[in-house]
Amino acid sequence: MEIIKHNGNSESALEAALAEKRKETVGRWLNAGFEEWTAAVLSDNKLSERSLRIYRRTYERWAAFCEADEEIESPKMLNLENIDRFISAQTCGLQTKYFMLCHMARLLSWAGGLLRGYEIEMARLKKRREGLLKQVRRLKVKHSEKGKLSPAQIAALLTAWDGDRTYIGARNAVLIHLMVYTGLRRSELAALRWEDVFRINEECVIRVAKGKGGVEREVLVFDPSPRTLELMAGLQRMQWWGERRFIFTAAGRDRHIHENQVANILSRTAERARARGAAMPDLTPHGLRSEFATIANRSGVELLSIQAQLGHENLQTTQDYFKIEAAAERRDRSRFPDLAAR
Repeated sequence: MEIIKHNGNSESALEAALAEKRKETVGRWLNAGFEEWTAAVLSDNKLSERSLRIYRRTYERWAAFCEADEEIESPKMLNLENIDRFISAQTCGLQTKYFMLCHMARLLSWAGGLLRGYEIEMARLKKRREGLLKQVRRLKVKHSEKGKLSPAQIAALLTAWDGDRTYIGARNAVLIHLMVYTGLRRSELAALRWEDVFRINEECVIRVAKGKGGVEREVLVFDPSPRTLELMAGLQRMQWWGERRFIFTAAGRDRHIHENQVANILSRTAERARARGAAMPDLTPHGLRSEFATIANRSGVELLSIQAQLGHENLQTTQDYFKIEAAAERRDRSRFPDLAAR
């Protein structure tokens, strides 16, 4: 057998070449503008278009903050003190501040992997982010306890559009039912297509083609009654225009509603429920996702199934949506309750 001997000179030459290549790369990025930095950070194909827009907005705010701050010479001065002052200066809520801190951590992580000198700042920022996350979780628990809906209130939501024979009334009724019985995100609901709805073994299944992060998944409609399917069939018959591609459209239009309109429809539904005598708090689409998770958990649905239904990559995220109850305290039922029958 021939033994291949390592040539010390060759190894030294290779190391020197790699060092020179790294020096060129570091020099190029040090001289590059902040816009090139953000473009490199956001070149990850796993980010959805919506996430990209949010990241860009954070980095634009950071650049504007640095330009107005006399103590910061460049947006590339990524240290914890500067980032902390930037986050504190924002007038948004605590959870949005946490997300902005995560965006800055992504930028700092990219810089640390390429340029030396950022590793210590990354470790400090990680601790800061963990502390802010604990505050966000405590706030979520407090909010979920305050805004929890009773079965009667959910029933009032589901029946708020009863008696409205218009297309808008039929559309809004279907939207509310899918929000309550699927836990879908508002962006996922707004873009649903008729071709994404099908039945498997008497179960209504919806394919989410473009979920968060571009991940496709299938979700169940947990309505034990045929009411949701009947409402959907009635809505489809009322769409006489165009190719009838999308479930939720404006009257006479063949494109889906904007995701922000989902929140508006939910607010209008809550107003109709109040007009009928229901005591209804202010609601958000994200809050109904939490309600779905809570009801599913109490109804005996497995935690991993709830995670898959909601489209969470991390199980801890699902657990943050509700307080897991002991098995003995759960309701003795194997299916989702018929909420509209309250």
